[in-house]
Amino acid sequence: MRLRVPAFLIHRREGSQQPLLVVVILAAVASACALGYVSGINRGVRKVQRSQVQFDLVVSVGLNDLAERGDLEALKGKLRFLIYANVSEYDRLVGQRPITNASFARSLAAGRVIWSQMKTQVVTVDSLINSLNTPTNR
Repeated sequence: MRLRVPAFLIHRREGSQQPLLVVVILAAVASACALGYVSGINRGVRKVQRSQVQFDLVVSVGLNDLAERGDLEALKGKLRFLIYANVSEYDRLVGQRPITNASFARSLAAGRVIWSQMKTQVVTVDSLINSLNTPTNR
């Protein structure tokens, strides 16, 4: 299969600026597309970062309120759930890659201990759906 090139790109008439004009227009369109793409990616990253910071702020204020009221059991439960969620997310994103930071390795190991304890207490959406769909014998 041969690629067909328009004749005005091949046969250049004396004094014609058409091929140069086409190249300039194509370059401008490609640049505009690239700029729009990069701009969209940056906007999306900023939106994710903003929502993460908002979530962290809400959680921190809530944990601070529990600590100020002296409700240590509720505080401990919320912190353990956050550890469970963060370890799960870390494992989902990073997997089992080797860790070179010793301090983080200790924290992750402690977090995984809490994660394994919490895993028995956390009810998954799948198990909820299965229990709702299972007929009961009466």
